[in-house]
Amino acid sequence: MTEDGLDLRGVLAIGTVLRGYKVDAVLGYGGYGVVYRALHEDLRYPVAIKEYLPADLSVREAGTVHPRSEACREHYEDGKRRFLAEARQIAGLKDDPGVVRCTDFFRANGTAYLVMEYIEGLPLSELLKQREAAGRPLEESDLRTLAIPLLETLSRLHSAGLLHRDIKPSNILVRRADGRPVLIDFGAAKQVTERHSKSAAPFTEGYAALEQVGDGRLGPWTDVYAIGAVMWRIVAGANPPWKPPNPKRVELRASAVLDGRPDPLPAAAELGAGGFSRAVLTAVDQCLEVSADKRPKDFEGLRTALEEAGRPERLPDPPAPPVAVQRAPRKWPELVRDLLAAGVVIAGLWFASEGIGPAGWTASRAESSAGGDDVSRESIGVEISTNSVGMEFVRIPAGEFLMGSNGDLAVLKEHPVTRVQIRSAFWMGKYEVTQRQWRAVMLRNPSRFENCGPDCPVESVSWDDVQRFVWRLNAMEGTASYRLPTEAEWEYAARAGTSTDTPAGNLQIQGVKNAPLLDRIAWYGGNSGVDYAQAEDCLDWAEKQHPSSWCGPHPVGEKDPNAFGLHDMLGNVWEWVRDRYWEYPGGSLTDPSGPAVGPYRVIRGCGWYYPARFCRSSSRLTSDPNHRADNLGFRLLRTD
Repeated sequence: MTEDGLDLRGVLAIGTVLRGYKVDAVLGYGGYGVVYRALHEDLRYPVAIKEYLPADLSVREAGTVHPRSEACREHYEDGKRRFLAEARQIAGLKDDPGVVRCTDFFRANGTAYLVMEYIEGLPLSELLKQREAAGRPLEESDLRTLAIPLLETLSRLHSAGLLHRDIKPSNILVRRADGRPVLIDFGAAKQVTERHSKSAAPFTEGYAALEQVGDGRLGPWTDVYAIGAVMWRIVAGANPPWKPPNPKRVELRASAVLDGRPDPLPAAAELGAGGFSRAVLTAVDQCLEVSADKRPKDFEGLRTALEEAGRPERLPDPPAPPVAVQRAPRKWPELVRDLLAAGVVIAGLWFASEGIGPAGWTASRAESSAGGDDVSRESIGVEISTNSVGMEFVRIPAGEFLMGSNGDLAVLKEHPVTRVQIRSAFWMGKYEVTQRQWRAVMLRNPSRFENCGPDCPVESVSWDDVQRFVWRLNAMEGTASYRLPTEAEWEYAARAGTSTDTPAGNLQIQGVKNAPLLDRIAWYGGNSGVDYAQAEDCLDWAEKQHPSSWCGPHPVGEKDPNAFGLHDMLGNVWEWVRDRYWEYPGGSLTDPSGPAVGPYRVIRGCGWYYPARFCRSSSRLTSDPNHRADNLGFRLLRTD
């Protein structure tokens, strides 16, 4: 540090106060400026502050920034004017969710400052590095999830007469809260009709189009090239197949094309074959045409191509629906179980939820029939619908609940408790999807515990496997209404109006695998003994509620249902949900569905060999979407 409180690079010292904002971190710096994080001293909210500090043109002395020499002054002042123009451009886009929001601008210390919203997130460049280092490069679904919102944002920018001109992974921030991409660093943004010195216009090698590097006419097609280069980077992954000189340099590509030599840049269609769809790879290569005339002129067609590529194809020749499926065996007579649910679960626990629960729902309520032979009711007023492969679905009314837990057994992933509103009713699978039902749709059984029987839950299926099952089931029934539940929908259905550890009350754990309350409602590590072949050796499991030598999953529906009439929401097998992992924000949310980007999916509900503390309505774990396990299955949700 120097005497004037600056470090050797001339960056402002931590603790410096600028117009009521106190600097507390340096977020980044480059050739044209420095970005700080700061805190409003009175209102205590964080902001990002960008300082105009061009390294080649300026120097800071005694706290004041000035040109390095008189020869630099004209360029320095011109750059400061353009910095102000950037602030005005961003301020004019304050309502655009895909652009960082500008909240203030001021001059001080001989330079200028742009105050922007502070966004918790990760640059796409860092996300790529992390995923690739972990052996999980971004996939096509990730590419579409990032690219489509960016294309929508860029369409709005171009309609307003703006170009970004420096789109690259480090200038795309992925929000931590919802996974949406946000464009940052408009230092290169210009009015389309405005002409500036090319030497003063920054660009990044490999992401800049030929007209930007040379002296061509710039337009939306220039940003099209850059977004194509970003998508190409996702397709190429961690180890692009080249050696220096870098063939991404557009000048080298142009020279090769003019000389009739092969393009040195490997085509996306070549790099991504087998991992990405042909439609997506073709779109990427079209964006990266050296000639601007051959690129898409705007983003509408490109966005449509990516959206179409993400829609599941209707599968050819789906199998015929099977004959009616027998109900899974049960240990309790139907009437006794229903009376237990009505008299104990509802009366004893519903009113403990502080009034939070399904809107207008009571134990005696039966909604009017939707008509048709596939809809019936059980004795406590639960409305049931059965599909062509024998899956039973229970109608779950709209309502609200407290998601997560602050209880003694809760872990960090369950904090903070968040109030969630579910606005629309939906149909939830009464049971976990069984081996019989999986075979009826997919014509095979992947389960390790096939000897458990056809009415046992299907397991050893990944999240991606489940998506294929969903696509095929939708195709068989000519609908698009089947999907995995969101995490919020799952917990809302599991709680069934309660706020305790389980729908039957709070757990009293007497051993690692010993919580007597669970015996009535869940198969878990303390009671999952079986006598079929190829089960898991559990003789040495410590502190089991019931002694047993062999353990495994059980037929669905053998344990008591919750107040909604759903079985096995806790225990038997963990269940995939639709969401990627996210941290609860606290406060209130409506129909949350998790972030758009992230490496892990969430699983819910506990499994047959897990300790008792995991068998709670709020318990959640994460898993790679390609992961398969013999205690991991799913249940489906059906929309109206």
